[in-house]
Amino acid sequence: MCYYVNLFFAQTKSNDLTKESLDQKVNELKQKIESSKEGKRLKLLDSLSWLVNNKTKYSFDSIAKITIDYAYELDSINMALRHTSNLMFYYANRASNAQAGVKVFEDFKTKNTNSKDYDLLGRLYTNAADSYYFSGKTNESLTAFTVAITHRLITFY
Repeated sequence: MCYYVNLFFAQTKSNDLTKESLDQKVNELKQKIESSKEGKRLKLLDSLSWLVNNKTKYSFDSIAKITIDYAYELDSINMALRHTSNLMFYYANRASNAQAGVKVFEDFKTKNTNSKDYDLLGRLYTNAADSYYFSGKTNESLTAFTVAITHRLITFY
């Protein structure tokens, strides 16, 4: 529930900002990130990633990758997984670069995440399935969709 509320407010804030105020907010967050460390820095990176979510102009993919890496470094696994899922969605559905989404997923699979957030895992595997599908890998897509459905079913029980 908290994830959906944060997503709603982040998306609403981003949509309500004018281009100039969005530019200003992005620059302010980047300055704060440069002077911050550990948990505070991760929280600011998380905010910046949500603010520029799916926005190519602001190098969303680069910001998301930095956020993912730092979240793993600080052992904030679910945050890393949320941004991994968002990045795969961006590549497959916004940037028309599904192969990059597949690479993100393949990198994810090498990590030892041990997350029990089955809703989040379901979304991540759904975005992986989209990435596989749009890159022409239908067998891998079906496998990922099966895992996504399994995680979603666990969420309801």
